[in-house]
Amino acid sequence: MKQKLRVDIGGSPMEMTLGQMMSLWATWKRENTLGPAMSEHLTKGGFVTEQNLRDEKGGRRVVEQRARRVTEADMQRVEAMLTDEQKAFVDDVVGFMSRDMSELGNEASMIAYGIKMYKEDYYFPFQMWNGIKARKSNDSGAGANNDRAFHPSFSKTRMHGANNALMIGDFMQTAADHIAGMINYATMGLANESLQKTMNQQMAEGWGDEETVRNVWAIFKEAYGAEAEQYLRTLQEQLNGGAVRIDKTFYDKAITLFRKNAVAGSLSVAAQQPLSYIRAATMISPKYLTKAIMKEYWKGSYKELLQHSGVAVIKEMGRFDMNAGQSAREYLTPDGKQTKWQAAWDQITDKATILPEKMDAWTWTRMWVAVKAEQHDAHPDMDMKSDEFLDLCGERFNEIMRRTQVYDSVLVRSENMRSQNPWIKSITSFMAEPTLTLNVLADAVKSAKNGEKGGKALLAKAGTTFLLSAAMQAAVKALFSSGRSPDDKKTWLENWLYRFTSNFINEADPAQLVPGYGDLITLLKDGELSDDAMGAVGKIIMAGRGIVDVVLGNGQKGLYRDLEDSAGQLAQLFTNLPAKNIMRDLRAMYNWFIDPPYATRETSGDVISNQTADAFWNADNLLGWINKELGEAGYQAGNKAYYKRIYEAKKA
Repeated sequence: MKQKLRVDIGGSPMEMTLGQMMSLWATWKRENTLGPAMSEHLTKGGFVTEQNLRDEKGGRRVVEQRARRVTEADMQRVEAMLTDEQKAFVDDVVGFMSRDMSELGNEASMIAYGIKMYKEDYYFPFQMWNGIKARKSNDSGAGANNDRAFHPSFSKTRMHGANNALMIGDFMQTAADHIAGMINYATMGLANESLQKTMNQQMAEGWGDEETVRNVWAIFKEAYGAEAEQYLRTLQEQLNGGAVRIDKTFYDKAITLFRKNAVAGSLSVAAQQPLSYIRAATMISPKYLTKAIMKEYWKGSYKELLQHSGVAVIKEMGRFDMNAGQSAREYLTPDGKQTKWQAAWDQITDKATILPEKMDAWTWTRMWVAVKAEQHDAHPDMDMKSDEFLDLCGERFNEIMRRTQVYDSVLVRSENMRSQNPWIKSITSFMAEPTLTLNVLADAVKSAKNGEKGGKALLAKAGTTFLLSAAMQAAVKALFSSGRSPDDKKTWLENWLYRFTSNFINEADPAQLVPGYGDLITLLKDGELSDDAMGAVGKIIMAGRGIVDVVLGNGQKGLYRDLEDSAGQLAQLFTNLPAKNIMRDLRAMYNWFIDPPYATRETSGDVISNQTADAFWNADNLLGWINKELGEAGYQAGNKAYYKRIYEAKKA
């Protein structure tokens, strides 16, 4: 699509990319289908293209300032330069937009207006040019900002004989923008439009001379406060702009880069990804989750999941966590507007995050198998291979995932995670999983506290799942940290138990699930901010000092460890290649398998006993939190589920 070609148009030669030439050809075909009475953009208004033209200050993207009018002979030359395969590809993509996307849009317009608005046999978006610079089209939905998603440019009525100059962009980017915009229009747009009309509705209050008229916004603000009103307005604005922003700011890119740096090439992060599986037990019986892990029940695939679950597609777009994913346009056209070298480099660095992404895909596929097993028991007469059955599984899967799993969408983000403030983005950059876990616990506590049917059972299930998940997280973290940092005074088991206990106390503390809490504790305790995106400058300074120490022979941890913390850290920060993470895990594997420093030591029973008691004591503290939230009745419910077992284990 980025291949540069030269062609004579408008009486003089010009340079176009292959993608722009395909767009021009598709635009010409649409105009011919409509006829000159309806559209004369190219023949009378002309077109411009966006090019990478170099000026004296270097590298700035500019727009041609003169529109070129097109003749039949010009388009014959363009058509001759395109291969039969390229023209067939254009027709296939345009056919998809004209057929499938129009059907989707017509379903929404029928609900809203009782008419089918999208009837063109050959539809390719027109992007208007205002003579100075490219005017952003609302076709993508992503550029809508405060405009409503239900009123993008493609929903407007065409003017007869329209002849404005057009902006010709890359074919796949233009198509992807329209597809993303139509999906947004047909899904979020209609609901958002209805909500907006409801909130703008005028309501009369009082009688006679005392009568006043206010809209629902004012009444809503009075009842729930300014923060609630702002929450709803922000949500609407972000829904109008799509699930993932295209116009990412410097801070968005910095946080994404930081997140990739933190997880790329890290075995411990990849090992923790499947632990979200445990949290699904709050919504689906553990027996189905257990079956799905057993090989004889592996009757499902990730491809099948993507075909029947929209949430799974959003997860794949969002990748391993929040602020690390792609917009709909980026998902459909991965190279975007990057240069060849930028795209190649991103391909290399993206491979470094393949482990957590693959583990996520494995985990979600196992959850899909569990749902299929559950639905087969509920509907034994249905054919498990039929679309009807798989669509039913998709609905159930979406329900479970929305409540128990992390994926990057406006609708599942907390208010803080939707904030555009860079500091809040930084604080919440690794809090997606904890926030979701906190919400699951909070919902269970609220249900039990309000005396809802099954509320106490839900709390018991949520509490069990929370503790089990905390224990597994602590165990995995302890495994890797004990391998990376041996203890001269402990055996491997003692070191692992010590770290497990410390991690478990942290993981099982509900306060740690609140964004910013850990940062505040670290600041008060150590006088510095925790390891987040805004700490990159400090890391660079410390790594630079480390290199100087290595050169001068003043290293403190041994040559390999000093190089890991200095050269490895700098390489990771500046190249986005996971040098430090890989060196750290290689050190752990060396300590595990090649030269374990614990080989000749004996484990102390007293140490294990004391550390196990600490873990049980933390469970008591959790019950204290439950008691505070629910009162005595709730505490008794928790006591029956946990405390007796903990007490008996401590006595033993």
